[in-house]
Amino acid sequence: MKVKIDREYNIFQNWEDIKHSDFMRIVNVVNSFPDAIKDTLKGIEADFELVDYIECQKQLLEACSDIPKSILDRCAILDVNTFFESLRYIVDSILLSVVFVPKGKLVFGEYLLSESDVDVVGKEQPIASMTALELCEVTDLQMADMWLFGKNIFTILCRPSGEKYNEKVSKDRARDLNPLMSDILEVYAKVGQFHAYCREQFANVYGGGGKENKLSSFGWGGRILWLAEDSTVEQVEQLNAYEFIRRLSFKSAKYES
Repeated sequence: MKVKIDREYNIFQNWEDIKHSDFMRIVNVVNSFPDAIKDTLKGIEADFELVDYIECQKQLLEACSDIPKSILDRCAILDVNTFFESLRYIVDSILLSVVFVPKGKLVFGEYLLSESDVDVVGKEQPIASMTALELCEVTDLQMADMWLFGKNIFTILCRPSGEKYNEKVSKDRARDLNPLMSDILEVYAKVGQFHAYCREQFANVYGGGGKENKLSSFGWGGRILWLAEDSTVEQVEQLNAYEFIRRLSFKSAKYES
């Protein structure tokens, strides 16, 4: 989005404008806000000084645009607030985990995300060719810090056509790549759809029915080791992710009975 002050400046208008490195800078700015201001932005009533709130708005604007702080300091408060409100989609994603609305994108330049399949009753199975290893690494990374590890998750699941997952290649690629946040969020949406499908079909793996999820203490990587008691780690890692969840459900049910 272009705005005119003393000259024309650019402000991030949507996720397609923001690279992962840009977003991590923004996350650090938002996390540095005083707790009272973060609560206010979450819709929780809190006491704060107006001057502090305006300063936080300017800090975010500086991180989300090419407008120098010296120019923002000369802007009218109403203009600063208007610019800030145009960036609430970013703030809400950080503080409120607002759901991103995906476009169903699977191709990101030379990098491809696995297509969906359908089950026997016609329900969509997202990321159909994902392995147990890929699933567990991605899910553990998301749980550890979904923003910090965004490009690692992207490179685990999005690869050139025909390339199998390799941990070293993925880490090297993540170090060199700086993907768009819109692409990372498309991948996150598909991972979320995968878990939603499996939670509906295999509730005991996710602690369904109000029961404590005994698998949660393992982490997702630990689930591979637990299932490998009946085979080998390598065999379990290469299972299709849906088959992996099915076997986890079956083994969990035996232990619960």
